[in-house]
Amino acid sequence: MGSLDLYDYLLEGLRKGDVFLREGDTIYIPSRERTVNLSGAVRRPRLFALSEGESLGSLLNFGGGFAAEASVDILHLQRILPPGDRRPEQPDRIHMDVDSRDLEFELVDGDRIKVSRIGGRVENWVEIRGNVKRPGRYEFNQGQTVAGLVALAGGPWQDTLLERALMDRVDENRRHFTLDFNLGRQLSGDGDTLELRVMDQLTIFSIWELTDRANVEISGEIRKPGVYEFRELSTLRDLILKAGGMLEAADLLHAEIFRLDRRSLESRETGEAPKRYVDVIKVSLGPDWLSSAQSFPLEPYDHVAIRKLPWWEMQRNVELRGELLFPGVYSLETPVTRLSGVIMSAGGIKPTADVLGARIERSEGGIGVVGLELGEALANPGSQYDPILVPGDIITIPPVAHTVRVVGAVLFATSTTFISGRSLKEYVDMAGGFAEGADRGRAHVVYPNGTSRPLRWFGLKEPIILPGSTIVIPWEKPQDGDGKLETLKEIASIFASLATVWLVIDRVN
Repeated sequence: MGSLDLYDYLLEGLRKGDVFLREGDTIYIPSRERTVNLSGAVRRPRLFALSEGESLGSLLNFGGGFAAEASVDILHLQRILPPGDRRPEQPDRIHMDVDSRDLEFELVDGDRIKVSRIGGRVENWVEIRGNVKRPGRYEFNQGQTVAGLVALAGGPWQDTLLERALMDRVDENRRHFTLDFNLGRQLSGDGDTLELRVMDQLTIFSIWELTDRANVEISGEIRKPGVYEFRELSTLRDLILKAGGMLEAADLLHAEIFRLDRRSLESRETGEAPKRYVDVIKVSLGPDWLSSAQSFPLEPYDHVAIRKLPWWEMQRNVELRGELLFPGVYSLETPVTRLSGVIMSAGGIKPTADVLGARIERSEGGIGVVGLELGEALANPGSQYDPILVPGDIITIPPVAHTVRVVGAVLFATSTTFISGRSLKEYVDMAGGFAEGADRGRAHVVYPNGTSRPLRWFGLKEPIILPGSTIVIPWEKPQDGDGKLETLKEIASIFASLATVWLVIDRVN
């Protein structure tokens, strides 16, 4: 029979009482007796079981001893009162302070021992902040000066503000106050030496903490327009190079620089409002701006504007579709290029072209379809019939159509063969005649070029019907049910017909 103390084995490696196991041996682990919680500034804070005869010294030994930051004089004990000592309306736990040197102090089951930590306050220091090489806290030494602390911190940077520095100080009564002084004189030894006191905090500033860094700006025909930091002796050429150079459309002879008037910069010293805020300086860069020996010098806050050549334009394109010898995309050669000139560039129209059905689709200004009188435009170039084109125009010249479409309030919407001289009513009769509820007075013809003519136009009884026309007979009232469905079918049929025509044109081209 053997007995092994696990705490001795785990904490100190002692194997006293350990025996070799044999087949049939029984290992018995008894229930724990007293259990005490150790927490706070010890090396192994946790719950420990104490055997008979083990006291406070044993517990501290199990916990690995005090940590470096432990407050070792007094230990704080929280104990559960025995059932006989408990009173109504009174807590069932009590707090006790235990002398840590009383290693034989007896502990009971459920005790909670806490080892407090020492305070974090440190006083034998001085601190330097701001524009020095190694800011931070340093050990305080009697007789230490501002210059000595700055030297200890690696010295000030070149852009240090020497006119003023600040010292935050705590007096004997723990009151905080601030001293300001001339840092340059302290560093040079010119004047009274300022000695440090414990917990002094010295703040050294950069000149840029009190002054905005000057910028310059460039805009216009430049690859990377924006704001750039100003550099002494920088020139207009330097700024253009930083901005990626000029675009092709840049006007090399008319750059402008907007410069703050000196009087406006000095107004905060004089207190007088300036009459002029900005001077405008015109600069000619010239084609040799890169190789020139001289370049215009810049000043803080200059705004450079690189202008665009007034006549500069990239290609302005239109598209020709349909019955032309060479349909496709063409560039407008001048700002006043007309329709006839572009059609001549495309080789002219084919014999199969429907001159009356030509039209322009213009996206500029949301205009939409523009009807043409192409025959007049080609016969009289430069006349009022020959429109000036704009970029994005799509000119469509369809093939000659040989049908007339009748839709709307007729008995059977249909397309029929065009016969010269046939009247509107005859085409309507071929569609079954007017339906009940047809608004005959608002009947109109839509021509292939997108224009429309009502039934009575310029006094004529009926409009002329041309190949490819669509005769529209409106209803007197909105239709429901079958009438509405029929109208939708007619609209869908029109779109299907148009799609078929454009498919044919595309395949022909």
